[in-house]
Amino acid sequence: MTVSRGRDWGLIFLWLTTFWGAGKALETLVRFSTTSDFAILSSHGWGGLFFVLSGTQLLLWATLLYYLARPAPAGVAIGLAAIGFTALSGAAMSALVVADLPAARIAYTVSREARGLRVREETLDAVFSVAGIWGSYGVSLLLLALMASVLWRRRRWFGADIATVDA
Repeated sequence: MTVSRGRDWGLIFLWLTTFWGAGKALETLVRFSTTSDFAILSSHGWGGLFFVLSGTQLLLWATLLYYLARPAPAGVAIGLAAIGFTALSGAAMSALVVADLPAARIAYTVSREARGLRVREETLDAVFSVAGIWGSYGVSLLLLALMASVLWRRRRWFGADIATVDA
């Protein structure tokens, strides 16, 4: 994955996706009142859980950014924790959406309209189906798996002792 000029595309990929993860978590926390996740969790009486999930994601992704800037063996564990936590919280949210598709559809519509974005019925029909929800989660899971794979292959860059990590 390295080119002749010494660019490590795997590390560039990790930087970009980690910035995206931290940025997404921060954005979600800042505009919580217009997010469909907050609306869905609040409808179940779990509004506080939204802040726990999003705050934990922000903390993990921001910590991984720190370890990308200042490599240390703990960076590998933090990165895997960020990826795993994001995958698990995504699965939980997907399950909640699938459990009540009509309410999730309304929450999504209200969220988009609150941000001044268009809502198209054909998009809603495609997204708010069991196949649509689990399909989009599957795509997210593939990206997270790719991140985990690249992170694991770059563990030496973090200074992780391979003999200890592999054991």
